[in-house]
This record gives sequence, C-alpha cells and structure tokens, in this order.
Amino acid sequence: MEKNNFPNTKNIFLFIAVGFKLFRAFDIVKPWPISYLDQNLKNGLGVFLDDLIAVLLSFLVFFCFYYLLN
Repeated sequence: MEKNNFPNTKNIFLFIAVGFKLFRAFDIVKPWPISYLDQNLKNGLGVFLDDLIAVLLSFLVFFCFYYLLN
C-alpha cells in the first residue's frame, strides 16, 4: 500500500496554525530579503512583495521540517 504523505484531518488545524505563526514571525522579524524589499519599495508593491516573500520563506521552513520529521 502506498503511503499518503498528506496530513490527516486531526492534524490539519495544527498545520494551519503553525504555518500562520511562521508567516507572522517572518513578517514581524523581517529577515534579509524581506527587510530589503520593505526598506527600498515604499508603495503597495513593496507591501505585497514583503508578504509574498514571508509566505515563501514560511512554506520553505514548514515543509523542510515536515519532511525531516516524517
């Protein structure tokens, strides 16, 4: 039987909460790529790209930990 890597429904709310917390942490702390965009683009595009990079970093960290732990 094939292993299903998708989280079961018991864990889905935990995964959503952890993903959101990671996003908020990156959005508040603003590591290098995020802080660069935040400081150099002062219009709506800067705000959008700031959040987009925070989401991408959160996704990368979350799934790296997910696959390391499984």
